[in-house]
Amino acid sequence: MSVLILTSRDDVTADMVVNQLSKQNRRVHRVALDDELVISGEPGNITIRDAHRTTVNPRSVYWRRPGPVDTEQGKALVGLLRSIPDLVWVNHPDSNERARHKPSQLLVARECGFLVPETLISNDPERIQHFRSNHPDLVQKPFHQGKEFVPLGNGMIHQQQILKNSDIRLTVVGGKLFPCRITSSRLDWRGDDDALYEPVSAPREIVKSVYAFMEKYGLYYGAFDFAASKQGPWYFLECNPNGQFGWLERKTGLSISLALANLLSEEPGLLQDLREPGGGHRRSSGQGK
Repeated sequence: MSVLILTSRDDVTADMVVNQLSKQNRRVHRVALDDELVISGEPGNITIRDAHRTTVNPRSVYWRRPGPVDTEQGKALVGLLRSIPDLVWVNHPDSNERARHKPSQLLVARECGFLVPETLISNDPERIQHFRSNHPDLVQKPFHQGKEFVPLGNGMIHQQQILKNSDIRLTVVGGKLFPCRITSSRLDWRGDDDALYEPVSAPREIVKSVYAFMEKYGLYYGAFDFAASKQGPWYFLECNPNGQFGWLERKTGLSISLALANLLSEEPGLLQDLREPGGGHRRSSGQGK
């Protein structure tokens, strides 16, 4: 059984998963879509060869930000992989694509039971002014967050600001949850080098909603962001279906890379995890250190 990792050539997060798989003596084949590859096969089968190794019909694929599939080689590789029966994708590119759209995310989040800040998506000055009159401390966000950090205050998304005492980054790997509290003096903790990180437990209602969200989109992996209000409840902000976790693991010791390695090398049982009595709660207590 082999694990195929599709990523860019320089990806520290993928390196962490490769290291964990190597410790388990698993066969790992890491490639980028623009590597020099020899690809052959027919529907249902694939052989991938580069200068280092050959892989035939991998058991799982870690779809780790490989970039656009815009070459004949890339399309052939992904097309043949899509045809392999029972191939485990973390996550499937179609699932990632569905889950990355913010308007539908917010709608699905409400359907799954999350508290969601009041939100307006608009560039209409009158609509924005009316929304601001009801939410004078609104937060403005860019519609698309690229690779570079984009400050708040300029964007099409206008959202009620939650009076919070901290932020929560909750990373999900299959049936395991890794919640972490982030305390920062800034509105957006991502630009704060002095932010404090502490593994915490997730409330039972959050666990239930997280699993419903993951199942709705067909995700095995997701990085959720919440605002923990001063009154106590967590408000859903977004879920990145391919979010970074390397920095979080280094700061907290949470074994997210090990959980990913286990998921890729074993038979995932996500639906069983979701339906197992009490299973969600057992997996919500900041475990994995």
